[in-house]
Amino acid sequence: MRNLSFKNILSISFFFRSTPSVLKGTLGLFLPFFFTHQAHAQYQSGQPGAPANDTTTVQILQPTGLGEFIMVNNEMVRKLKGNVRLKHKDAVLFCDSAILDNQNNVFARGNVIIRQGDSLNIFADSMRYFGFTRQADLFSDVRLDNNGKQLFTEKLHYDLNTKIATYNTKSTLADARIQLTSRRGIYNVRDNMAYFSDRVLVVDKNFDMKTDTLRFDTKNNIAYFVAPTLMYMRDSAQFYTEGGYYDLQKEQGEFLKTPQYRKGKQIATGDTMYYDGKTALVTLLGNATTQDSVQKARANTIRYNRKTEESWLEGNAFFEDDKQNVKSDTIFFNGKSKTYTTRGRSDIINGNQRLQANFVDFNSADSMGIAKGNVFWQDTSAKTTIRCDSMAYNQRTDYIKASGGRPILTSLVDNDTLWMRADTIVSYKPNPKDSVKNLIAYHKVKMYKSNFQSVCDSLSYSETDSIFRLFRNPIIWSDTSQMTSDSMRILLKNKKIDRVFLRQNGLIVNTKDNVYFNQIKGKDITAFFENDQIRRMLTEGNAESLYYAMDSDEAYINANKVICSSMLLYFGNNKVEKITFYTQPQAKAHPMRTVNHDELKLKGFRWDIKKKPNGVKDL
Repeated sequence: MRNLSFKNILSISFFFRSTPSVLKGTLGLFLPFFFTHQAHAQYQSGQPGAPANDTTTVQILQPTGLGEFIMVNNEMVRKLKGNVRLKHKDAVLFCDSAILDNQNNVFARGNVIIRQGDSLNIFADSMRYFGFTRQADLFSDVRLDNNGKQLFTEKLHYDLNTKIATYNTKSTLADARIQLTSRRGIYNVRDNMAYFSDRVLVVDKNFDMKTDTLRFDTKNNIAYFVAPTLMYMRDSAQFYTEGGYYDLQKEQGEFLKTPQYRKGKQIATGDTMYYDGKTALVTLLGNATTQDSVQKARANTIRYNRKTEESWLEGNAFFEDDKQNVKSDTIFFNGKSKTYTTRGRSDIINGNQRLQANFVDFNSADSMGIAKGNVFWQDTSAKTTIRCDSMAYNQRTDYIKASGGRPILTSLVDNDTLWMRADTIVSYKPNPKDSVKNLIAYHKVKMYKSNFQSVCDSLSYSETDSIFRLFRNPIIWSDTSQMTSDSMRILLKNKKIDRVFLRQNGLIVNTKDNVYFNQIKGKDITAFFENDQIRRMLTEGNAESLYYAMDSDEAYINANKVICSSMLLYFGNNKVEKITFYTQPQAKAHPMRTVNHDELKLKGFRWDIKKKPNGVKDL
């Protein structure tokens, strides 16, 4: 039978209206059967003349009736109403009403749905579907739903072949965790990848993200940065980057191309930045720096915990605040407790003071620190240094306690270096508001200067009166003289030795050849120095002296022993030039060959030359 054309339908319809009533009744029974049979054969798969098993054309699943044929633009089309359900290859189309034309196109209205596969559904108020190219344009209240992700917009183009959705109107991509808005975008449903552009905004429970262009993994919730991007954290912190990614599910990200972290006045930068939102850890790799209004830090790697405010600086680490700067291999800093720890050779500069050690622990709250391992401390203003194994110090009070490894102190005295060694050396300010310092050294104290040496059990020094006080078996050597007493005081003037006070059982011994010893003894002895040499010596209380006289050839003549209440001796070139005795002196000269020199020695005589430090190595 010949196909039923539009002209045939019009002819039949005209004939039907023009026939007598009897014939109308007969045709009324025949024509519906004839028309239904022909139309069903032609439109079973959506195209006139298409075979029943053809999947290239749109198939009508519902309604099961023929619907209504209407003329649109001189073309016969088919109009379907009421729960329309169509099928085309792997997609099913739902709507309230639809128009199908001979070009395999669908115009759908009302509750439009495209269902493709098991996970994709697209909803809209209306749609144009082009069957041969499988392209769909959806309009008004469009929603694309894929594996829990929903894309909302007003106009959407969808390619059913590639499963790519495209839009250029404002849209929102959302799930239970995020909302992502933009004005343009491409959503590849098959690859679960979306490309958003033009005022892109990502709203997460932890942050807001703004950029102009973004690539987004909709399956794994991973944002890939392809343009300058800002992340605004809920605690007012910000991340900036121009490349990298952020995994919203794992709350982890890698930021490349000029990454930056900022919170308040704090700024952190590096070649690469990693962020773990669950641990709040920010890691900067390569040329890492952080700074705020009072602190600066840099290292090869910096790790910073936003919750605990702890920082780890690793590799060529440097830290600086308003009081000090610190260099080390590794520095750990706690912003809340204001404490820091260094590991590896450390160099700390605080004003005129410098501290070097293998590691340091410091608490800014009480300004207390502990340094250990080959410790070197220096006060450049006082020209003083201390070396030891361990040091406790207080930056606020300038307190220092050096111990371990027999600490050694050096200081510039009389334009010469004074070396001091002891079990423990302590320096402190009696009044933190003043600049005056005190020094304490105790147990096995030794001092060495090119023209002055000393040993004792302990000593103290005060800048208030510039006096060293030596206790328990003190001994002083100056040139060829040895001084001993129960306690001693050394007075400095303009950083030079001005006087030495011997208190209780003072004894001064001088010798040229370590055979015959000149001796001066008294309750108290005061030695006056000029140009590093003894010029005068005043002995008070039970004064005694034993002096070996020499002729012009420096040969011994006799031994002179004098007893008096006090005496005053004058020296020149380390020799006695003049002696003045007070209050009924008793003097006796003893020939050199007839006298017992051991019996002549004054009571309490001692010659401890073996204890004398002859150089820095002896300390």
